[in-house]
Amino acid sequence: MVETWLAKGDSVSDLEADLSTLNQLGGRLSGHADAIGRIKISATVTMADSPVQGLSTQVSDAVTKAFGLIGGDIRQMSDATTLSAKSYAEIDQTFADQLRRYTSGEPPR
Repeated sequence: MVETWLAKGDSVSDLEADLSTLNQLGGRLSGHADAIGRIKISATVTMADSPVQGLSTQVSDAVTKAFGLIGGDIRQMSDATTLSAKSYAEIDQTFADQLRRYTSGEPPR
């Protein structure tokens, strides 16, 4: 647990991160992003020389792009969640190392 302090010593907040849960969330988000990326529109309209044909193609392209954007956004959330878990773990390790050095009497680096 990392505790944040103001300059005058008042506790601002406690920061607790469940690293396992963050990693699971990152994995689930990644799976959803992959699933969205695999969505394909298979229905087609074939009406030669009809305006419906062109509209059908436009709608298909727009929906495919929209799914791509949504999948990309979810992928970014996945990456950020996974990176946060890694950052919390690194901060926790850094603070633990610093505390160990302090309690063992090692000089600051």
